[in-house]
Formats: sequence, structure tokens, C-alpha cells
Amino acid sequence: MREIRKKKSTAELLRELRKTGNATKENLWKKLADRLSKPSRKEKNVNIEKIALMAGKNKGKILVVPGKVLGKGDITEAVTVAAFSFSETALAKIAAAKGKTMTLNELIESKTKSKETIIVL
Repeated sequence: MREIRKKKSTAELLRELRKTGNATKENLWKKLADRLSKPSRKEKNVNIEKIALMAGKNKGKILVVPGKVLGKGDITEAVTVAAFSFSETALAKIAAAKGKTMTLNELIESKTKSKETIIVL
């Protein structure tokens, strides 16, 4: 099972996203910061079934979820997903499909270009 990493606080993450957006001039980071700064009741939770659908349409791209990935549905192909958080079921299903998961902090550190990503809402 995946080791649990210590998360940065949401405020620190928002600062990092905006800082990265200003430094790179890419809208991806600013869009993610705007989505995450909304109240948690408006947070977007995305199920594995939607991840599987988006993965089929966007091969080779990193799917970015500005919320939580939940475990409803099945996924059969390897996909890379970056999200604010994951349920245990979602982590297990992505790992079983030989996919990769990362936090938004790890996405920032990877210096990914916006053309390599798709925001899943």
C-alpha cells in the first residue's frame, strides 16, 4: 500500500500554486489555485470511472483533480493522476491498473508543463 505522506497545509499549497503560475506564466497553476480556494463544500470529487473515461481520451497526459479522487468505478489502463487527496479505494484501483498517483505538491515539484496535463472536473 502507498505510504502516507505529510501534506502541506492548503494555504501553503495555494501560495505555491500561485507562485509557480506567476513564475511559469502558465494558467494551469492559477486555475488549480482558484479551484482549491473555493469552500470545501464546493470541492470537486471525481470518481475512478470518470478518470478512466478521461484517460481514454487523453492518452499520455497527467490527469489533475483539484479535489479528491474517489473509488467508484473501475479502471483498466495505466494512468497518472495528480490530486489534492485520494481515497484508499481509489489508490488501490489506480495501483492495480499499474497507474501512478501524485499529490499536487509533487506535481508542482515535477515542473510539468500545462500542455502535458488535463484538469478533470
